[in-house]
Amino acid sequence: MLLKGYLMSPEAKALMDVVLNTIIVPFRRTQGQFRPSMVPAYQAIIEAFLADLLRAAADGRWSKLSTDNEHLGTVPGGRTALGVMRSALGSQDYIEELPGYFRTEVSFGQKRKKHSRTCFRPTKKLIDLADELGVSLSSIRQHFVARPSAPPSRAEVLMLKAQPAIRGEKPKLLPLPKDDPRCSLIIQDLQELNAFLMHEGRIAGFTFAGLRRSFNNADHPDFSYQWHGRYYSMLGADRYEAFEGGKETRERLIIIDGLPSRELDISASHLTILHGLLGVPFDSAKDPYELDGVKRDTVKQWVVLALGSSGASNGGNPLLAAKRVGLKRYPFLSQLHGLGIGPLDLHYHEAEIIRLAMESLMKKGVGFLPVHDALLVADGNQGLAEEAIKEGFSRYFIHQLGMTSAPEPILK
Repeated sequence: MLLKGYLMSPEAKALMDVVLNTIIVPFRRTQGQFRPSMVPAYQAIIEAFLADLLRAAADGRWSKLSTDNEHLGTVPGGRTALGVMRSALGSQDYIEELPGYFRTEVSFGQKRKKHSRTCFRPTKKLIDLADELGVSLSSIRQHFVARPSAPPSRAEVLMLKAQPAIRGEKPKLLPLPKDDPRCSLIIQDLQELNAFLMHEGRIAGFTFAGLRRSFNNADHPDFSYQWHGRYYSMLGADRYEAFEGGKETRERLIIIDGLPSRELDISASHLTILHGLLGVPFDSAKDPYELDGVKRDTVKQWVVLALGSSGASNGGNPLLAAKRVGLKRYPFLSQLHGLGIGPLDLHYHEAEIIRLAMESLMKKGVGFLPVHDALLVADGNQGLAEEAIKEGFSRYFIHQLGMTSAPEPILK
């Protein structure tokens, strides 16, 4: 939720007034005094909240909002008005809410930080109320509009994270350095990228506010913008890269250059990149996970775990068979610690390849969106995306890293 939408029809205005006068005001009076001076604040948050809530529901999605104090300082009407509205709508069964969380999960002996923003969706009761007033989900965009976002500022597009004090903890954000040429170049690239993507008609179907990059371990003495560096949605916008339903949902909802989108994925991206870094030939004609009678999904699970933890021994008994055949095909996976190649390194190499691919598409005026190891493009532009990704591999390995060759990626 960006909470920047607004109403544009008499029916939407009537819905806002009914919500205010028959739900919010009576509820507020049970909590204490209600003053007429409070009305503008409640109108502001109701209008923005309903715009995002109902537009997302029309697409079959939950609306997601960071509800911690750090992110609520600039919401329309203020955090108090938002809190009262949430309580009023929730207590009378007009909205369904799933609380957000931060937690640490353990998978195959590896701790991973998981988090989710608070999720909202209208109940049948609110949908029926809106319908009675002439605001149906099927025509919601005739009643509520998502205000276009301004391009993000320099300080918003680049995030530098410190090393976590304790493994699994949320890392501290660091201020951007002054007079750092590499930092300035990354920000300039992001601003040019966002100017292109936020051009009218380029991206539609969800709330898009531009892209940012996030680098890890920025307080390490050897930090040189080489760890992580993936592209993400701007904070507060719809996290299209994390849509429930993944690729299927993105292709159903996202419009690029006025056409339905299609997603082109780099299969076994990190494994492909690792072959290139080590100068080991990569056979793109073979499925990298089809090995000696072990289920493909089990082999993939072990490879992903080994690459994600820089250790081939993780996974225990359930993955012993996959480990055995995997090390026979990829013996270097047992040497990742000694090679000094970890998941943050692989994320960075992958992001740089995608950056070069996006740069190529942008020069041709072709719209796109990055999804870590994939690109979304308009239906019909898959061939251009494939050329751009292959060119990105070649430019990165041969021209930037100085390798004699680049691995041929498997694209699906």
